[in-house]
Amino acid sequence: MATTKKPKSKRKTTTALLAPKANRRQKPRPVSVLKPKVIDGELVDNPLDWRVDALREMLEVTKIRHVFAATSDVLTPILMMLGAFVFGVGKKAAGVAPFLETFQSRLATQLEGVDPTKLVPPPPRIAGPLLAQYVFVEDDADLRVLFEKLLATAVNSDTRESAHPAFVEILKQLSPTEARLMKGLATILSQRRSHMLPYLEARAEATTLPPNYMVLGSISPLDALDVKFNSTAISNLERLGIFKVELNKNLNPGTDAYAELRALPIAKRFATAATNMSRKLELQIGIIEVCQFGLAFIDACVMKLERTTFPPGGSAP
Repeated sequence: MATTKKPKSKRKTTTALLAPKANRRQKPRPVSVLKPKVIDGELVDNPLDWRVDALREMLEVTKIRHVFAATSDVLTPILMMLGAFVFGVGKKAAGVAPFLETFQSRLATQLEGVDPTKLVPPPPRIAGPLLAQYVFVEDDADLRVLFEKLLATAVNSDTRESAHPAFVEILKQLSPTEARLMKGLATILSQRRSHMLPYLEARAEATTLPPNYMVLGSISPLDALDVKFNSTAISNLERLGIFKVELNKNLNPGTDAYAELRALPIAKRFATAATNMSRKLELQIGIIEVCQFGLAFIDACVMKLERTTFPPGGSAP
């Protein structure tokens, strides 16, 4: 009885699947940035390294290379690093190029008027964390522009020393509301030509026990802005070292520097709240003093403050 041979299975072994095809040039493919990369049998510890490698390989198989074609020697590494972070959070290759083009345009706006010969590579301690976080604030214009201004400060040789690494950490802890408040604060400082502002703390005093009070909130020139949650924002900005609040300190002794604050709508709301609790409203005076660190942060991330506009006695350090 003749035995019939079983047909060989067409299923390839693992070895066959992994083996490169002979005499055939394979097209380069992007390396997955979702998995660690192994080079010469060793695991690459720095995720950014293999994201950049992945982006370089992606340039060979996509149209993203045109984004880098007309960039300067200073801007290309920045775009490469940002592209690696964008690619690293899962954005498809088709979406990286438009992202980088938009970023390039925004940065060019911040650098408008800067002599091209003044452009220098930004310090890695600033550029790395900044670009990593920029990916997550891109959709919020108020917050995003602060990151762009700081990077523009860092690549200008005239202002590079003003870009402190701690500023990136401050930006990471700001809300969009606080970003708008920082812009308003910078404008108010310029208008008032001083780094100190009047401040009131609204308290609801118990009529029978004077020491027993409840803090309702704060009142400052920032309340004239169309921004909500002011008291919380002021507390956070004080915690971050932008300014300090001092109670029982008169901004201008002998003058009523707080009349404009008492006339703000928020003061009337505090008065109504105290009345509803059968308490008496007390507005305790104080000041907001923007410190040297806060002034430097505003210069680097918000807008340039002319030091000559601050008068003697209230001048910026």
